[in-house]
Amino acid sequence: MLTERRPILVLGALVLSMTVAAGVLRVLEPGAVPPLGGVSLLSIESDATERPEDKLFDVAVPERTWRAIVVHDSRTVAGSYDAIDKAHRRAGKDGCGYHLVLNNGTGGEDGRTEVGYRWKYQEPGDYLVGPNANWYHQQAIGVCVVGDADRGSFTPSQKRELVWLVRQLQREFSIPAEYVFVDVGAGDGPTPGFSEGQFRQSLLGGRPQTAALR
Repeated sequence: MLTERRPILVLGALVLSMTVAAGVLRVLEPGAVPPLGGVSLLSIESDATERPEDKLFDVAVPERTWRAIVVHDSRTVAGSYDAIDKAHRRAGKDGCGYHLVLNNGTGGEDGRTEVGYRWKYQEPGDYLVGPNANWYHQQAIGVCVVGDADRGSFTPSQKRELVWLVRQLQREFSIPAEYVFVDVGAGDGPTPGFSEGQFRQSLLGGRPQTAALR
């Protein structure tokens, strides 16, 4: 009887070992690991045990003393952190120049903010050019909203999440509304896709007037 059962036991052990091996290979497969370890934010997370703001400030090194925030749009209809990262590398930058990228549903969940390595390791940004660019890169948190405000509106989820995100950053680093700089669209007047006045009224200590990059 034992002799008859032995092939069955051997076959069962073989199937079990193959299943375990397949699971290990899936974990080790490079494509199975999401960018940045899957660090992303959404203000209406279903898991109430970990708040989005806890994820936002869970950085790998001590926080810098940030003094300002710069909000850009990607000037593209579609995009994501990975897409911007690749574009910036082609332009000679050391990866994505922004600290945080807010998706519009084309490259990631609409309204979800992807946390870049510059934020995770509290490194300077690289998203401006000009004589004052270094000050902003060293002192200001770079936030990029995927979209082109000259050609269309940000999504309702993006607008809501942008206000939530900027308010969290203001509160954490005591950044006044006048040091939240908005630079979306071509920069030659109001953009049809984004009301800066409404955005500013939603900020901590916000006022209707604009704060221009200097």
